[in-house]
Amino acid sequence: MTVLCMAGCFLEVSFASEVLRREIEPGVMALAKDGRTMGLEVRLPRGNGAKGILSKYLLNAGDWAAYKNRLSCYVPFDRLKPEYQRKVLLTVFYKDTVDASGWTHTAMFEAETLWSLCGWIVGEGSAYKQVLALPENNVVGTLARGQRVRIPLKLLSTVMSRPTPRPIVEPTPELAPLTDRLSYKSDRSGPVAVYRLKKGETIYTSVVMRFTDYADNADVIKASESIARRSGIKDMRDIDAGESILIPVAMLSDRYQPKGT
Repeated sequence: MTVLCMAGCFLEVSFASEVLRREIEPGVMALAKDGRTMGLEVRLPRGNGAKGILSKYLLNAGDWAAYKNRLSCYVPFDRLKPEYQRKVLLTVFYKDTVDASGWTHTAMFEAETLWSLCGWIVGEGSAYKQVLALPENNVVGTLARGQRVRIPLKLLSTVMSRPTPRPIVEPTPELAPLTDRLSYKSDRSGPVAVYRLKKGETIYTSVVMRFTDYADNADVIKASESIARRSGIKDMRDIDAGESILIPVAMLSDRYQPKGT
């Protein structure tokens, strides 16, 4: 169905978001976006309490200062200690197993790449060539959702090669891929997408990390501040549930662009 409207009206569009969030520990979520971005989403206390929490996960404990004075933050995969990299992977890819033959992966996203997968699990994206050399790995291009591939044990580090327990626990329904609703309109500064913030959500993790391609902490902070200004929000630490968040269309990932653009 085609809907025509004048500037300023709303178009309601529903998307099946390719974002997976699963809890690792209370207040700590493994997060993956489109099978290409991976990391930790951490809720933080006010003040310097963030140091004690983040130093547990960060490869370089001194990096905690980049996330201070925030209610929550996203820590990219490559900044995590190896043991938490493994936890993130096995939490997001809950069907994966590790045994004496290697790491068997089941694709959770559509069009996952072996380069990204090997970058996370092996530490080198170029290891995909050795993975493809296994006759059982019948991969042409990208992985389809549900497709399985094995990374041989010889490519795994000591941390990544530890066998996983069985059985693998299925995820709870609330941690399945989210369905988000955006609407679109134009304000005085141009076209925007509108998202109504839910209880407990923040602009940093629930808007910028979900609907844009920003991943670096500094870029996410800058984008969050820009979106807050556009939305007329003075304090990002004090936003009511149901608040309309205005996201400039130019910031949106391709999958969230309004149709016809």
